[in-house]
Amino acid sequence: RGKRKGGKTATLHSTSKKTATGKKKVGAAKKAEEDKSAISDTMQKYKSILPLTRVYITLIGVVTLLGLLLGEELTQTLLALDPIRTIYGLEMWRPFTAACFLGPPSIGWLMSAYYLFEYGSSLERAYGTAQHLIFLLGQVL
Repeated sequence: RGKRKGGKTATLHSTSKKTATGKKKVGAAKKAEEDKSAISDTMQKYKSILPLTRVYITLIGVVTLLGLLLGEELTQTLLALDPIRTIYGLEMWRPFTAACFLGPPSIGWLMSAYYLFEYGSSLERAYGTAQHLIFLLGQVL
């Protein structure tokens, strides 16, 4: 009754890359290649960032998303640098999250993230990952 060979039903709207006769649709391969290339280009660019700068920029993004999810007040309570809680409560994440939290997304946030990316990349390229790590830890502590 409406079933084709192989147990599949025929529909008017199809998301497959083949026509009703089984041949490839015009431009299907090109569209799939463009989709794959856009994602792979983005991942390739992300992987080409120097390692420590990539980790730092990723942490900035993660902490910012966490800040958006938690709300401003809870974010400040959990992520802000509080020496008493850091030392006596052993909440050792606070110096790192405080260094990675640039506030809610805005033009200023975007400019700060871009500056940290450019400056961090040039420092890591010029002095190496180990020296850049020592510099960042010095800034955090």
